[in-house]
Amino acid sequence: MYTVLRLYNIFRLLAIRKTTMNMEKTHMIELQSYYMDIGGDGDREVTDRFLSVNCAGCHVGDKPFTTDNRFGRSDFYLQYMIDGEFEISGGRRMRCGDAIVYHPHTAYYYMAKMTKTRYLWVHFSGSAAAEIVRECGFLNAEVVRPGMDEGIVAGFEGLFRDFVRRGQLFELSLAQNLLKILYDISLASRREKPESKTEELMARVLREMHRGYSGELTIRGLAESVYVSEGYLRALFKERFGVSPKRYLTSVRVSAAKQLLVQTDMTVERVSREVGMPDALYFSRVFRDVTGVSPTEYRRRFYE
Repeated sequence: MYTVLRLYNIFRLLAIRKTTMNMEKTHMIELQSYYMDIGGDGDREVTDRFLSVNCAGCHVGDKPFTTDNRFGRSDFYLQYMIDGEFEISGGRRMRCGDAIVYHPHTAYYYMAKMTKTRYLWVHFSGSAAAEIVRECGFLNAEVVRPGMDEGIVAGFEGLFRDFVRRGQLFELSLAQNLLKILYDISLASRREKPESKTEELMARVLREMHRGYSGELTIRGLAESVYVSEGYLRALFKERFGVSPKRYLTSVRVSAAKQLLVQTDMTVERVSREVGMPDALYFSRVFRDVTGVSPTEYRRRFYE
């Protein structure tokens, strides 16, 4: 119901902000490349996994070079520049701290005129790859500017470790690291958006909902706590998340109630009070509207 992109910028404000990367660290990353199929070129379209890393590595160049692939590949291609710069198609430039994603079957061209270039790269595919790329906001062959970020580099280093170790759940660990890379680049590219004050306001509202749902929390009270009118909060919340704040708060309370019903022996009346809905009859009606069953039936079905 709530898309990844709509919540990205909100929840990053609730997390510890990453520090700017020490530039010297990038010079410790050496030329390397890894492939899922050893001996292959990693160009494959995977459909039986939600996200699959085909190959990854770090290019280190000490002389000018040109890459011109007029037909592209079957997978997605992500580059993250950590030293030097490229000239790419359309006379554009990719500089240190820039990233780009080429979609499948997209021609790509880049030329390094400088004698020193270094970039991290990964090719990936999967049944969910296109949707993840779209949610992260990566338009085809468009440069984004996350800047130098230690979290992004750490994600690539995680990919390299996975390829070397090839341990248990190897492909799942690769997918996890790739998702982190895409997530971090997407967030870092949005840090300077002028709507950050609105995002901070929404972050405060979400924090209050998740921390205070067990009390007598109301939308009017939330609006007063962030110094806006109730009507403005309702409109802004609906615009950002696609649902009303009341409906979101209800979903938080019902989710908490589900856990109490299956993890404790509390009565339904006690559960309703614990999630901020002291009227047990009203709570049961709301619970049924959301889940399709009564609280008692939900507990019974869980233990069948």
